[in-house]
Amino acid sequence: MYTEERAKEILDAFTTVLVKADNFSSDNDPKEYRQFWIALRREGANLLGVSRYLFEITRNTKEGETGG
Repeated sequence: MYTEERAKEILDAFTTVLVKADNFSSDNDPKEYRQFWIALRREGANLLGVSRYLFEITRNTKEGETGG
């Protein structure tokens, strides 16, 4: 189960990494981009977990409303 605070923490972490990766200067050594790839994989996995959790809640709510 994800609390609202944990879900917000995951979304904020993903957003922060994404912004930093988007603003990565092309003047930097391309090997330095690896830090963002690793962070995006980690935060992306967390975000996927939250998304699946919310999808399941939504599906269960709809099934409850329709009696199914």
